[in-house]
Amino acid sequence: MRFSRTLILAAFTFFATFSASAESNPDNSTSSEIRTLLKQTFSENDISGEMKLHITFMLNEQNEIMVISTSGNILDREIKSRLNHQIIQSTDLKKGHKYTLPVVIKK
Repeated sequence: MRFSRTLILAAFTFFATFSASAESNPDNSTSSEIRTLLKQTFSENDISGEMKLHITFMLNEQNEIMVISTSGNILDREIKSRLNHQIIQSTDLKKGHKYTLPVVIKK
């Protein structure tokens, strides 16, 4: 009996993780808008070499970016402060849906 509960819990955790990782990538116009905002944030002196990271975000009802997380611990605060509450012109994204944007920041 205890084994079946553990198995059910493990299966639930697996499916919850799988469905949570099924995030969409934003379209090209939204990606370019966000990249433009990020280019305005960092100067060449801020970055040494190349950094690859993922930004997970969603849009609220006012079409503002709400950054949920980034994979770049070093630049996390700067990215969130620059992107949070910025209005996106693109209307192709669903409100309240998670999106993940891969970003490469080069010097």
